[in-house]
Amino acid sequence: MGKPNDNRRTAAHSESIPKRRIIVAARWALAATGAVVILLSFNVFAPPARLGALAALSFLLANALWQHLALAPACLAAFAACALLSLVAASCSPFAGLPSCMDGLLAYLGFAALGAAVALLVLPRIDRAIAKKR
Repeated sequence: MGKPNDNRRTAAHSESIPKRRIIVAARWALAATGAVVILLSFNVFAPPARLGALAALSFLLANALWQHLALAPACLAAFAACALLSLVAASCSPFAGLPSCMDGLLAYLGFAALGAAVALLVLPRIDRAIAKKR
């Protein structure tokens, strides 16, 4: 004779798997949308908006990657992806001269690092706060 609690635990576990998949898919969808928007509108927005967008994308990528990696490697991978995106976007930019492009690239890299650093500090706190509410 089985325990009644076993059935409830199994049912709750089976309900949480689709919910988790939806959350993971939503995190990746946000990160992918951010990357596409940055690439397609890189020259449209003012530099401060680009810097903020790269920091936000770095944070979103770290959040999405954290589902598959430990937090520190996820943040490092998010920074690397944003650095590559910055390099591609800056090299395709119609701005004149390499020095101004490199100055902009250093700023983009700095804000991508800032987004990853914020993710490293904040994501565990967010995770703990959500776990407490359950």
